[in-house]
Amino acid sequence: MSSLRNTRRIETGFRSDSNLFAPESSFTVWPLGLWSITRQRCISAVCLAEFHRYLHVYADSCCSSGPLTRRKLISMPYNDFSTMPEFTHVKVETDDDIGTIRIDRPDQLNALNTNVVDELYDAFAHLEEAGVVVVLLRTTGDRAFVAGADLKEITEFSNREFLEFQKNSRETNDYIAEHPAQVIAVVDGLAYGGGFELALAADMIVSEESATFAVPEVKLGLIPGGGATQRLPRIIGTNKAKELLATGETISADEAKSLGLVNRLAEDGSGLDAARGLAETIADRPPLAVQEVKRVVDGGVESSLETGLSYEQEVTYQLFDSDDVTEGIQAFLEDRDPEFTGS
Repeated sequence: MSSLRNTRRIETGFRSDSNLFAPESSFTVWPLGLWSITRQRCISAVCLAEFHRYLHVYADSCCSSGPLTRRKLISMPYNDFSTMPEFTHVKVETDDDIGTIRIDRPDQLNALNTNVVDELYDAFAHLEEAGVVVVLLRTTGDRAFVAGADLKEITEFSNREFLEFQKNSRETNDYIAEHPAQVIAVVDGLAYGGGFELALAADMIVSEESATFAVPEVKLGLIPGGGATQRLPRIIGTNKAKELLATGETISADEAKSLGLVNRLAEDGSGLDAARGLAETIADRPPLAVQEVKRVVDGGVESSLETGLSYEQEVTYQLFDSDDVTEGIQAFLEDRDPEFTGS
C-alpha cells in the first residue's frame, strides 16, 4: 500500500519544495481544522492576529451553515475504507467509537523505520475516516513501547534520506497531535527518543509502573527531530525539559506522572485495560463535545488568553445548537441515560 502522505500533503498545504520542514504559511488551505495553525503556523504576533481574525470568519461560517456536525476532516475518495487496511508492521482495529493502532515489531523493540512511520500515518487516516472518537496507540511485547528510531536503517541513509525521514516523522507526529479523535498512548516499556515523541504527540498517556522515558539523542550528537524540543517544554516547563534534553537521562513512570507527562499509572500488565477504561469513558460522552474539547484546548493553548476565550465562546455557542445538547439536557431532566448521535 502506498502512503497517503503525499496526497494529504497537497490537501493540507504542506510544501514539497526544498524547505522540507516548513508548512505552507497560507491561511487559505485548512482541511485539518482551525486548531492546526497553533501547532504549526501560529508562531508570531502577525500569525496570532491572523488567527484572531480567522476566528470570526470561522464563527460566521459556522453560524451561516447551521449546527456543528461530527467532523471527518480529510476526504479521501481515492481510497476504499469499507475494509480494514493491511499493513506490514502496524495493526488497526475498530470497536464502535474506539480505534486501536498497534505497532508490531517486538523483535526490534518496535523501533520506528520508514515503513512504520508511513503506516502509522495511514492507519490514523483510516481511523479519521472511520470517525472514531478515541484511538488507543499501543505496541506489541512487554519490553518496549517504542525504543526510538531504527538506527540500523538510519546508518544506511544518505543526508537527503535522513532529512526525508525526519520530515515524515514530524508530519506523522503532527497528524497524531491534530487528529480529531482523542489519542491515548499506552506505554508499557521503554519510550525512548522517537517513541517518547510519539507518546508526546498523543493527547493522554497511560503508563505501566515499570515503563521508562528518555530523549537520549544528545548522546549521539543529535537533538530530537520529531517534536520533543517543542512539545516537552509545553507540558513540563522549559527548565526541566532542557535538563532531560541536554542530559538524555531516563526518568521513571512515577516521575513522568509527577511532571504531568503521564495521565494515569497502571500496574504492570494492566496498562491496556486501564487505557481502554479511560477510552470507554470518553467514548461514552457526546462525540461533538469530546472533539471540540481537543480542538479548543489545542487551538488556544499557544495563543493569547483573549483569543482562546473567544474561540471557546464561539464553539460553546455552536454546541448549544446541537442535537446532543438537547438530548443531554432532556436525559438529565428525565433521569435516564442519554443517547448521543454526534449531531
